[in-house]
Amino acid sequence: MKNFFGPQGLTSSSADHLCNIAKNLYESLETKLESTNFLEEYITIIGAQAETKVALASKDILTTAPDILKKIAELKSFIAWFREAIKEKERLTQENEYYCSQERLDHMKTCPSREKSITRDQIIESWTIKEQEEYLSLQTRAAVIGKYIHKNSPLAKAKTELSKRINKPIVTECSGRDTIVRRYQPVATENEVDRLMIQLQNEHRSLEARINGIEHKIDTEIREDKLKKDEAYAKASMAYNHKLQQLTEADSIAKLTKDKEIENLKIVIPNDLKEIYEYLNSLGK
Repeated sequence: MKNFFGPQGLTSSSADHLCNIAKNLYESLETKLESTNFLEEYITIIGAQAETKVALASKDILTTAPDILKKIAELKSFIAWFREAIKEKERLTQENEYYCSQERLDHMKTCPSREKSITRDQIIESWTIKEQEEYLSLQTRAAVIGKYIHKNSPLAKAKTELSKRINKPIVTECSGRDTIVRRYQPVATENEVDRLMIQLQNEHRSLEARINGIEHKIDTEIREDKLKKDEAYAKASMAYNHKLQQLTEADSIAKLTKDKEIENLKIVIPNDLKEIYEYLNSLGK
């Protein structure tokens, strides 16, 4: 804050009023200076007996000019000082419009953020080598068996073909002397193939059950971790917002107090301007 203000002085409205008076005065004095002329002008009409004076002149300005110039300088100095003071007061008011204490600024930097939930990869990476190998092995075995026993798998196709050829073991192709006879001889019974299919299906289901159990544990850990972090975030946010509200309310009170202080600031009258102030003040009454 510049040294414009003190316990005694003028309000902004009073200063502005006197500045307007000062402006009118110096403009009037400047008009007088602009009319400086040291020549009187006369005109004579041919045939007339006398001259007519058309322009007046006076040398009084030779003695009054220094005082006029001094007065103009004093008036402009008065205006410069008080206009700058008024601008400074307006700046302080504007600056205080968005008042925020350092404590609130520091607190806002501590705004909590939601921690990311743990991922499947992070959980798996936290396992021992044995646990990771077992999980991958179960998935691999289940995938290999599943590929062999699914609806269009080699085993399913072979079983369908076996049943077909048991019912029709001989097939002929072409005709006449070019006839080819194909005979199919089963090396396994349908029951044997069914037993293998059931055995592999049971093993596949067992593997899937173990995998699903592990997947369930992973999902549970992710869900519990998310719940824990959400609760921590909610608790931290509540504490942060409560403190922020307190600081905001305190800043609002501080702002109102500061606004009042700025409003009550008095613009000091420098010693060099007191004489011109007294003169202007007498005119303004």
